[in-house]
Amino acid sequence: MTQPDDRWPGGAWRAALRVLSALLMAAAAGAAGAQAWTPVPDSGFVTAVAAAPDGRLVGVGTDRLLWTRASLQAPWVQVPGSGFVVSVALRPDGSLVGVGTDQQLWTRAHLNAAWVQVPNSGSVVGVAVMPSGVIVGVGTDGFLWQRATIDSAWARVPDSGSVTAVAARPDGSLVGVGRDQALWTRATLASPWVAVPNSGAVIGVAARADGSLVGIGTDKTLWTWGAAGAQQAQAEAPCKECPPWVARSFTANHLPLAATAEVWSRPKPFQASSGPMTVQSRFMGQQGTTCRFEVQFNNPGPKPLDERLLIARPDKAAVGGNDFPLTARLAPGTHVAYATEVRQCPLNWGETKDMDKCAACEPQVYFLAR
Repeated sequence: MTQPDDRWPGGAWRAALRVLSALLMAAAAGAAGAQAWTPVPDSGFVTAVAAAPDGRLVGVGTDRLLWTRASLQAPWVQVPGSGFVVSVALRPDGSLVGVGTDQQLWTRAHLNAAWVQVPNSGSVVGVAVMPSGVIVGVGTDGFLWQRATIDSAWARVPDSGSVTAVAARPDGSLVGVGRDQALWTRATLASPWVAVPNSGAVIGVAARADGSLVGIGTDKTLWTWGAAGAQQAQAEAPCKECPPWVARSFTANHLPLAATAEVWSRPKPFQASSGPMTVQSRFMGQQGTTCRFEVQFNNPGPKPLDERLLIARPDKAAVGGNDFPLTARLAPGTHVAYATEVRQCPLNWGETKDMDKCAACEPQVYFLAR
């Protein structure tokens, strides 16, 4: 696939993201005998994907255009005049339905036809089509919405949050991507979500005719998951009101570096004396508007330092304006420090109701040397 994203020059950052995504996938499948994601070579950069019954894939590139792939092993081929969409699904009659950047539905009679807007079809950020033809959307609230036909009105599916992407399987079940970037399955639209163990970290998913899954890793490349692994589940529903945040890291001049809900890093310190650092964080849970984090600091620099993890509210411009620092001290003679406490860090999410529409409402994460 010709790279449509100009934000990552030189390929170095793409390689770093691929390594990062591989580490996350390997960690997710770390349990003995666990189903593992398998990378698909030369399959990026896409942000959404759909699978046709004949094995073809239709992806949404980072350029918001459609790309097709005759098989998992074939190269991506751009579809001319196919933007601008953020999600796509295939209907039983072979037509396409997409979600535009305006969060409205658009239909396409066939791959090379023009997009036609569906009136009064917003606001959704993802779409799937059931074998019956029922259209399932992921609302900006993280809940599922359904419409019996393309011209019907959206009806909210009760107790269906909180997901960021969804796909319909040939047997009528659903597979979704949770806020934790792991897979969740739903036997029917009316069933509860059930977690798929060891299935992170992905940002998108498609279901193939044989029951296997194609996922999009945090590196925006394709990964496959066998049919047996997709059936694994545990009886625990995702939280219904999880805030749609992601972790962020920044370069020394405050430019965004890379984002993932599990691991992130920065190559340069904010202060010359601090040395390079990496940080691993795990989201522990949510109670009301309180999020809990467990963090580990790893400093490969020549001398030990005290560091702070600052989880800053998005409306505070100053890095030092955070009231909830989490401190870790390096043990003598080592370069690794653990924040053994799990602190509760109120983030006051209730002030903004529609988090998905405002990227600036994501919490900012900074690392500073004392």
